[in-house]
Amino acid sequence: MQMTRDIGRQSFSASGMAASARAGVGVATASEPSLVQLRQVSKAYGEVIAVHPLDLEIAAGDFLAILGPSGCGKTTLLRMLGGFIKPTSGTVSIAGEDVTAQAPERRSTNMVFQSYGLFPHMNVRQNVGYGLTIAGVARAEIQKRVDETLALVRLESLANSRVTELSGGQQQRVALARALIMRPKVLLLDEPLAALDLKLRKAMHTELRTLHKAVGGTFVFVTHDQGEAMALANRIVVMDKGRVAQQGTAEDIYLRPSNHFVSTFVGEVNFIAGTRKAGQVEFGGGRFADPGSDGKVMVGIRPESILLGVQEGTTDFHFSGVIREKLFLGPFVQYVVEIPGGSVTVYGRALRLGEGDPITLGWSATDHWVVDTHG
Repeated sequence: MQMTRDIGRQSFSASGMAASARAGVGVATASEPSLVQLRQVSKAYGEVIAVHPLDLEIAAGDFLAILGPSGCGKTTLLRMLGGFIKPTSGTVSIAGEDVTAQAPERRSTNMVFQSYGLFPHMNVRQNVGYGLTIAGVARAEIQKRVDETLALVRLESLANSRVTELSGGQQQRVALARALIMRPKVLLLDEPLAALDLKLRKAMHTELRTLHKAVGGTFVFVTHDQGEAMALANRIVVMDKGRVAQQGTAEDIYLRPSNHFVSTFVGEVNFIAGTRKAGQVEFGGGRFADPGSDGKVMVGIRPESILLGVQEGTTDFHFSGVIREKLFLGPFVQYVVEIPGGSVTVYGRALRLGEGDPITLGWSATDHWVVDTHG
């Protein structure tokens, strides 16, 4: 274990490590600027705007996930950070240096692509050391750093194997090692787990979390998978149509989504139509205070936040309903319950009730949120 920690200290910059130690992972102090700063960065292809002007800061030690559906601009944003795409406007700075005009090989970043980009005619050792070989590093130093990096990703026993002989997860770790050996300040990962099956992806989540802790570096990870983002990142940036829809911790984004898009893209949600008037929201027989402009709104509540079979007065909101659908899903049972104002999906325990049976349900006022219908 000590060996792994030592390798991590060598793999990323000392300044980045010091910033993490002083400020805490993912948090920059007032006197310590963010490691990465994007100022009014945008990208347009003719009339098509892939990324609208945005600001983004990434602290040393962050594991940042850029999350969004296909075509939202997340990969374009990552490639502008890595220097593979030139911004239409704005600046990109890393460790206080403006790198906007620098080519990828001149930046203190390295990228792991979805396709891995390994050389099939080379063995694992040759693939991992390729960048150092091209850079003209001495043979003895290459061997030393390759050995250290292979130990970091636990591939020492496969050093002389052809990459075509490896499993998908092993190939992924070779690609990570090849990027880490160059000691980038920021490691960029462009949906690197997309080609793996579900079981292997979950195993790689553990590998990436362990690796991030070991090296103490700054990772920026692009994904369309909300579960993956929440499992890996200490900060998430949700993108929608080339704009940042919300950024924060997984808890912030899941429990306190800022708008309708984030509510529906991150997790399952029930929406119940309501009306806000004079600071009061009325919906389906319920009523509560909520500041904002008058008009139609939607009240959002997660299926797992709804309690079934509750007595009136035991929850902030209480409704009588009828079960319209019951579906056993292993860890929980999914119910669709019709209540005044519509129907809601509920994840709960197995009950001796079925379709057509009456049931009560309720939830806490801290578990729902309100979005305007135009949000």
